[in-house]
Amino acid sequence: MRCFLYLLLLMGLSCSAQKKTASDQESAIPQLVLHDTHSHLEASHFEVIKDEKSLKLLFAQLNKTRKPGIPLPQVDFNREILLFYGPGIINGMRDIELHIQKESQDSIMIAALDTLNSPKGELITTSPFCLYSLPKTGKTIVFIEKE
Repeated sequence: MRCFLYLLLLMGLSCSAQKKTASDQESAIPQLVLHDTHSHLEASHFEVIKDEKSLKLLFAQLNKTRKPGIPLPQVDFNREILLFYGPGIINGMRDIELHIQKESQDSIMIAALDTLNSPKGELITTSPFCLYSLPKTGKTIVFIEKE
C-alpha cells in the first residue's frame, strides 16, 4: 500500500512539472487585421485600441472621404486588443508591419518595419496604415519610433 502511494505521488509530481506557465510560453505575435494606403493622417500616429468606442472613433477618421467606408473589424475586446499605426504622409508606396521588438514582465515594445514598395523617383504621396490584433494582456504597450 505504501509503495502504491509513493508511485501515485511520483506520477502526480512528474505530470505537474511538465505544465507550462504563462511566462514559459512564447509571446504572441501581432496578427494583421487591416492595412491600406490612405489613412488621411498627416502626422505619425500609434494607438492601442481597447474598446469598441475607440475603434469607432478611429474608423470615423479613416472613412472621412471613403464612400463606402471600410467596415469595422469584428473584435472580441475581452480577449484581444488592436494596435493601429500610421506613419503620416510619406513619399512612395510602403508596406508597414508591426512586430514585438522586446518583451519584459511588465511591458511590450512594438516597432514598425516599413519597406519601399514602389520604384525610386516615383512622385506619389500616401498615408498608409496598419491595424494588428494582439491577445489582451496587462502589460504596458510602448511604441518605439525609428529615428
